[in-house]
Amino acid sequence: MYRLIVEGDGQSGPMGVKSVCTWLNARGILTRKLCRWGIGPLHDILTRPLYAGTYQFNRRDSKTRQRNPTSEIVEAPAPAIVSQELYQAVQDTLRSRRPSEASPPEVTGPVLLTGLAVCGRCGGGMTMATGTSSTGKVYRYYKCSPQMRIGEKACRGMNIGMAKLDALVTTALEQRLLTTERLQEILSELAARRQARVGPAQVRMQAPADAMTDAGTRLKRLYSSIEDGIADGADPTLKQRLDKLRTDRDQARAALERLREQIREPVAMASERVATFASEMRARLREGEVPFRKAYIRAVVDRVEVQPDEIRIAGWRDVLERAVANGLAAATGVRSSVREWRTRHDSNV
Repeated sequence: MYRLIVEGDGQSGPMGVKSVCTWLNARGILTRKLCRWGIGPLHDILTRPLYAGTYQFNRRDSKTRQRNPTSEIVEAPAPAIVSQELYQAVQDTLRSRRPSEASPPEVTGPVLLTGLAVCGRCGGGMTMATGTSSTGKVYRYYKCSPQMRIGEKACRGMNIGMAKLDALVTTALEQRLLTTERLQEILSELAARRQARVGPAQVRMQAPADAMTDAGTRLKRLYSSIEDGIADGADPTLKQRLDKLRTDRDQARAALERLREQIREPVAMASERVATFASEMRARLREGEVPFRKAYIRAVVDRVEVQPDEIRIAGWRDVLERAVANGLAAATGVRSSVREWRTRHDSNV
């Protein structure tokens, strides 16, 4: 289940929770109660830390079944079924698909550069605006959102035709980024940069590694005290101590992961893989529905800054590396919503 969320089944890219339910049910894989899978039970499995080696006691009130505050939850080590890395990858994936993290109109809307295009004067987002000519023809263009909402006191504003900006960005990506030579150059620069950071990062890794080990040891001692009846799990002072140690451990782990990312070995990719990715990406930028073309652009572009005399396209090298390594299926992700799905107003009123 965890691998289907992150990697897919080999024939598709990463799946959503609903797609995994469909996949399991289609193959006759039932729950332990011999029922078909639903979104709720599957999501509970995917988000429960027990499978990564951390058992949580007192998660819910025994009478009301409401989730208890974090301070009242007691954790204990348990045999891990999935690795901590895979568990965290699933949590990051699920979090990135929340509507609160990525607005559905930005991801699935009909405007190609929504959520990417920003005004070069104020840094605000650019949104679609329309105008009508004397002949009745309707024009669509990108316009500075702060200027539209607040006026020129917020920003002088930037306007550019939608078709023009879309064409400029896709052409620049096709001709200046998505070529085999340019991609190999970027990946080589990334590998050289990581190599230069290996020494300093390894030195700095010792402190968070020691802190994580120390916090983990202290937590085990407290857990053993609770299990042996030496300490009272309901003691507020003990709960505060547990919370503090868990926070220290998680902070040290996060710092260690950031340093490991800096010296992570670059993914070895043959020139054929790079060439295939470049060719297929160029085709996807021109073909298909806007939401899917947008997904491919967002896989490699972080920001399109529109200035009076130039347009800047920015992205992250390591994100591009992962896109090349994982292929197009992984780059597009999962659509989190569909526009106008309730067209007949026949449900969910």
